Amino acid sequence: KGIKHGDIVIKQVIVETGWLKAPFLMSRNNLFGFRSTKYIRFKSWKSSVDYYKKWQDKYYTNDKEDYYKFLIRIKYASAKNYTSYLKRINYNRSCR
Repeated sequence: KGIKHGDIVIKQVIVETGWLKAPFLMSRNNLFGFRSTKYIRFKSWKSSVDYYKKWQDKYYTNDKEDYYKFLIRIKYASAKNYTSYLKRINYNRSCR
């Protein structure tokens, strides 16, 4: 089973990496800004996505919960307007 709410998750990648241009996270293959005490370094982008999937499976346990509200509840990001940023992102879905 794949990642849930893929459209929102793609927007998270866009926000976290500045449209895949943030050298700090990109050099770590860290598409989602994951950190423990420091930012996590992944072997590949795929590893970063796999980590997100495991994280999502662990914490997003109610498929009926609005995903934006979930991100707020779980305190995914420290930015107060994080979900507002996500909602404003427009990308060409035909790129998938």
